Amino acid sequence: MFNSMMADSPFGKRLVQAKLSFGPPQKLPKRDQSVSRQPSSQLSFVSPSQDSDVEDESTLIMPYFAPSQPFNGFSQSQSTLDVPQPSTPASSATYPPVEPHDRYHTCLCESWTPLLQGPCPPISPKPDIWDSQHVKLPCSPSSLYYHALSKTKKMRWRLIKEALSRPIRSASELQRAILSYNVRYSEEWKFDELARFCRENVTEGQRFFATTLPRIIALALQLPDLITAPIPLLSKQRNHAISMSQQQAACLLANAFLCSYPRRTSTGRNEYKDYPTINFNRLFATLRGGVVEVAHTKIRCLLAYFEAVTTNCPSGVITYRRQVQRSPVDWASSTKPLQPFDVFSDGTIEDNGIGMLQVDFANKIIGGGVLGRGAVQEEIRFLICPELILSRLFTAGLEDNEAVIITGAGHFSAYQGYSASFRFTSGLIDQTPRDKHGRHRTEVCAIDAQVYRAGTHLQYQAEQTNRELEKAHIGFFAHSLGLAPVATGNWGCGVFGGDPCWKASLQWLAASEAGRALNYFTFGDQELKSKLLKSAQAVKENCNTVGEAYSCIFQHHSDDAISSSSVPSSPESPTPVPVSDNNSPYMDSLAMDPCALDPV
Repeated sequence: MFNSMMADSPFGKRLVQAKLSFGPPQKLPKRDQSVSRQPSSQLSFVSPSQDSDVEDESTLIMPYFAPSQPFNGFSQSQSTLDVPQPSTPASSATYPPVEPHDRYHTCLCESWTPLLQGPCPPISPKPDIWDSQHVKLPCSPSSLYYHALSKTKKMRWRLIKEALSRPIRSASELQRAILSYNVRYSEEWKFDELARFCRENVTEGQRFFATTLPRIIALALQLPDLITAPIPLLSKQRNHAISMSQQQAACLLANAFLCSYPRRTSTGRNEYKDYPTINFNRLFATLRGGVVEVAHTKIRCLLAYFEAVTTNCPSGVITYRRQVQRSPVDWASSTKPLQPFDVFSDGTIEDNGIGMLQVDFANKIIGGGVLGRGAVQEEIRFLICPELILSRLFTAGLEDNEAVIITGAGHFSAYQGYSASFRFTSGLIDQTPRDKHGRHRTEVCAIDAQVYRAGTHLQYQAEQTNRELEKAHIGFFAHSLGLAPVATGNWGCGVFGGDPCWKASLQWLAASEAGRALNYFTFGDQELKSKLLKSAQAVKENCNTVGEAYSCIFQHHSDDAISSSSVPSSPESPTPVPVSDNNSPYMDSLAMDPCALDPV
């Protein structure tokens, strides 16, 4: 199985980005306010098992961190691995600009410049909007809370500030504070998993309540000062983008951590019924069928993020963009040339796809089970890059012709394992280069594949095939010149029931139609790599364009290589084909795995 394979492989060893350092926290000098805010190094793990006295926070390094080597996405030993080389032209790729537009782009912060000292300032204040087209912020004057005992309405923000201004020294006290402005959930919310985490990891628990939580609260309470304009919802069938500073994103996530968003705890019959949940209450609860170690890993990833941003706040910008494709592609008639298709057996999308368009194997409700039990590709990516989680605040569920592109999210944690074996290993400071707008050259494309668990043969039908082609194409499409390659893998496979060879060919056609090369990661599966290269070579020998390849794949030209990839002879006459047996991390085939599927 994958766990044992990972433990002994160079790939498994390479997943730990920083050397483990054990011992009590290191003393640091008092921070000199004149020192540049730019991070100087990667952050590495300090063992939580080591007890030490909690001292004055200004002289204590954060519990997960100690100086180590800079992180730029590439392993020092990658020359011996089958991964894309750092010299890839992806580093020169361009992204859509950060330019405010009344209809298409909302900018919450001022323009970024390389000379900027500290985070981008927010834009000049604009009137608050409280309606079904915008995020309902807890600090809004219209956010009123009905108090059942006094039968009066109170300002929700005042209740939040009062509750969080009192000392909080335990999980039960945190639960009590949060429930004071979420009274209707008093019988439902139990922060018992957070309490267990603190009991079983005494030093981490002490540091959380003494240092990290007060900083999270202070950050959250800056909401009225940092978010000075209404945040539009990225509703269905709306082409729109939202750009904000990483500091603003951290403030919004701090409020999610403290469960302060009104009407965003359930997907009931309110104006947010098509949106994900955003409050973190499920993250702190013991969930039926969940894995304790995975729940604690999620908490550690988020604490690593908050400790990083409250110690030295990143100064960059993030853009969240919803893309809608109005007209379908005529695939059979396309004259777009086939782009390069490379396959790599080592490496990961997030580590070795730096500068590329990195595919998130998304749930149609973005983030999937990231705040619940889920711990597969999408959930792990969102946990190690928590700014991705913020997309859940304003992004409605995806329809067949939609995708979400997130540019500039930072990478804050390293990990090992997958699903039930997912474990936090260290904190990171992301030193991936930035574009001229201050965004990390990290672009994540969230596209949701169809689910075929009840009938895997259905995926070969023309309607289903074209749906997946359109979905991938709208995720890969961009108006920019100098487009980066796509970094992807077994999208829609594993528990979704997709055939990896079939899905790889569809992604290749979609990337070529969008003018992008495709870099495919098989996550250690040499047999799949061999199959994909053989099939691709057969197509290249017979086809020059996307239209020719589309027809070639469907009509099953005489190449034996194509038939070996389990492609049926006709989309109208599907032949049932078993899903490939694959134990790679992004091909988890355990249908009963509690970390693979999770209600959202």
